[in-house]
Amino acid sequence: MSVDGIKDSFEATIPKNHKLADNKELVIRTSSFVSERTYAIASTKASIDIDRKIVESLKKGKKIKVTVYEK
Repeated sequence: MSVDGIKDSFEATIPKNHKLADNKELVIRTSSFVSERTYAIASTKASIDIDRKIVESLKKGKKIKVTVYEK
């Protein structure tokens, strides 16, 4: 992910055969819990671990770019 040139990354697993059903939110979880909002599980970072500069930029309305790679 990147915001204003600030980059951070993590790994997570997209559950097999899972359909994201929420059209407003997607959640990347550190746990294995899956709901209709869950996009990925077993993340190597929680929200608290994301670079605080990214969080502050998002609070100011900056746009985030998220790139997903398949392993």
